[in-house]
Amino acid sequence: MPHEEQARVRDRFAVAHFGSLAGVVLVVLVFFLVAEASLQKEIHVWLVPVDRLTTDTQIVLEYRANRGFSINFEPVTLADMETRLRRVYEDRRDKGIFIEADGSLRYGDLVAALDAAKGAGADPVVIVTPKLMKDLYPNH
Repeated sequence: MPHEEQARVRDRFAVAHFGSLAGVVLVVLVFFLVAEASLQKEIHVWLVPVDRLTTDTQIVLEYRANRGFSINFEPVTLADMETRLRRVYEDRRDKGIFIEADGSLRYGDLVAALDAAKGAGADPVVIVTPKLMKDLYPNH
């Protein structure tokens, strides 16, 4: 009989260990879900009708198919973009920026430029469609 008693005690501990393991896994799962949600970042963008834009006072960041950037038609590198935009925005009250990207580029290619613009204080960030840019800059 002592052998049966040992088996019963061993089975009781096996259930207790499984319950503890399930609790630990649940806590770790909840931790990662909370951490993942807090690490998400979002960038709010909006489109504006053509009649609300005034091109002589707005900042336009262009991202061309050859992966070159320009700010109001002046070439800039991605490395210098945030510094240049900080200088532009330091005395401006309106810190909005219009971003025009070539249609052949992927959205992921644009994220670094969006990040630089937001880091320089641009708000709001407006993504402009090619048709809207043709309406704004007919000779471009």
